[in-house]
Amino acid sequence: MSESLKTLCFAALAGGALAAAVLLNPSQGETAAFSDLGQPFFAEFKDPTAASSLEVVSFDEKSGQFKNFKVELKDGRWSLPSHYGYPADAKERLKTAASQVVGLVKNEIRSDRPGDFAELGVVDPADLNAKTISGRGIQFTLKDGRGATLASYIFGKELENRPGWRYVRVTGESKTYAVKTDAQVSTNFGDWVDTDLLKIGQGDLQAMELRDYSIDSGAIKSKGGYRLEHQDQAWKFGAGVMAPEGMEIDSTAVDAVSQALTQLRLVSVRPKPAKLAAILKGEKGGLSQAEAGDLQSRGFFVTEQGLMSNEGEFTVATSKGVTYTLRFGAVFYGDPSDAGSGAALAKDSKETKPQGSANRYLFVNCAFNDSLFPAPAVPEEPKKLAEGAKPEEKTAYDAAFAAWETAKNTKLIWERDVKEAKEKADAQNRRFADWYYVIPGDSFDSVRPKLEKLCKAKAPVKVPGALNLPPAPGAPTPAPAPAPAAP
Repeated sequence: MSESLKTLCFAALAGGALAAAVLLNPSQGETAAFSDLGQPFFAEFKDPTAASSLEVVSFDEKSGQFKNFKVELKDGRWSLPSHYGYPADAKERLKTAASQVVGLVKNEIRSDRPGDFAELGVVDPADLNAKTISGRGIQFTLKDGRGATLASYIFGKELENRPGWRYVRVTGESKTYAVKTDAQVSTNFGDWVDTDLLKIGQGDLQAMELRDYSIDSGAIKSKGGYRLEHQDQAWKFGAGVMAPEGMEIDSTAVDAVSQALTQLRLVSVRPKPAKLAAILKGEKGGLSQAEAGDLQSRGFFVTEQGLMSNEGEFTVATSKGVTYTLRFGAVFYGDPSDAGSGAALAKDSKETKPQGSANRYLFVNCAFNDSLFPAPAVPEEPKKLAEGAKPEEKTAYDAAFAAWETAKNTKLIWERDVKEAKEKADAQNRRFADWYYVIPGDSFDSVRPKLEKLCKAKAPVKVPGALNLPPAPGAPTPAPAPAPAAP
């Protein structure tokens, strides 16, 4: 081999060794291309409260689908554009998420070659031109109120044997760094919205009623039901409801139902047709065939008896006269984390077996029922006493006047409560009108138990002064005492 050829070979080997050193041990191979080590990725982004939107894009290799999650502040209102614009409770959570990446620093070099993206897990998840479906990262983008990008990263794989470190690159750039970060952003729908659907306290419940039926091929099949009322600090069955033979109401089981109602949570939502939502808000008109079909696809039916549902309905009444009717529809076959798109809606209709406990559609409406919150009686104002009234007459008058004033003030409080209850019912009904809610399967089971689940075996009756001991096993039954002889 000539000397010049040997020189070229050694030079190539040396270059290869240097490249390997840069890739495998970047702390010892810093080059001019990575002279920004130790500097923040986005030096101008210092205030987490400046963020007005967050978008997280990921890729599911199993389904081959992109997943998009977005929350934003628009026109003074937080919402989830990725979930059909559903109202979000996001200010503090977005601030927390933004705080995790403010001042994120370029700790160690890793590569400046796009060819290494897949190995490091930093392929742009939404890149349609990427040649591989594996190795895609999670894109995390924050913008301000004007739409300007504050920070945009692609988070890749975690470093082996280095907890809290992962590969990171700026969206659109080729340099990849090893970065120490514990940033974790939830894209779970329930973490960004107010999942307290009914907004009632356990102590507010006054009555609960189950209409248990199902609809099969257009036929309504009744399965009975029951009514429970809270009276004298205890739950009792309503008129006409009887516990099974040998059973009695189980207050602990009923309390569990009321607790499940007050903690009813959401896992996803789907929008109702605009015309249906308008009718539910008070507008007049009828549904088109397509809108009625949308209802039926979710397990709800317009009948001569009114709106009915696949799995019956549960009505809850509060002590202030506000009633909530929960109608349980079809099994929800979609993915609760799906983005709010036509593709997501189309997937809902596919008869694929749901994972785990089957989530279910829920249709809710709200109303004020004045019969449940009657006005307190107010006696007539007592007539003033004539001069020279006897002391006992004055005492009686003073008592009657005090009772009248108390009753009058009680009526004023009732009128205030009625006004607030009607406003609450109207506001909540308008909120419910726009959405089909999706609840977990375990919640569906918890808030509509069968009658026997609310009962327990009656305790044995104890006779005062008697031991009430059962006969010993194998002991002979004592013979009855002989009847007295006839006289």
